Amino acid sequence: MAIRVEEYVLKGNEFIRHVARELNDAENTDHASRVIVSVLHTLRDILSPGESLHLISQLPLYIKAAYVDGWKPGIAQMQPGSMADLLDQLRSQDEHIAERYLISDDTAKQEVQAVIRVLKKYLSEGEARNIIARLPSLN
Repeated sequence: MAIRVEEYVLKGNEFIRHVARELNDAENTDHASRVIVSVLHTLRDILSPGESLHLISQLPLYIKAAYVDGWKPGIAQMQPGSMADLLDQLRSQDEHIAERYLISDDTAKQEVQAVIRVLKKYLSEGEARNIIARLPSLN
C-alpha cells in the first residue's frame, strides 16, 4: 500500500485554508496554523485521552499530527471554569500568537469560534456536541 503524502498534505492545507477564511484572513495561513495548533492543544488539555482519540479520528492526518505533537496522555485534564480560564490556556500554548493575535479576549474568543466552526464541518454531530459541551459558552 502506497503512502498518499500528497493527499494528506492537500487535505491538511484545505483545513488550514478553511480556518484562515473563517478568520477573515484567507491569505494568512501561518496565522491560521498557529491558531489551529493553540486551539487543538487547549482541547487536548481539556479532553480525556479517549475523547481526544474520538476527536482526532475524524480529522485530516496532518491536523491529527498537530493535535498529538508533544502530547502526554495521562496528564490531568484541565477543567476551564470560565471563558477567562479557557483563553488563558489558549494563550499559554504559543507566546507568539498570544502577543500578536490574542491580545484582547474578544479577539481570542473569535479565533476559538473560527476553529470550532471548521471542526464542526469535520466532526460528527454528536462528537461536535460533546466537544462544545466541555467548553465554557463561546457566545
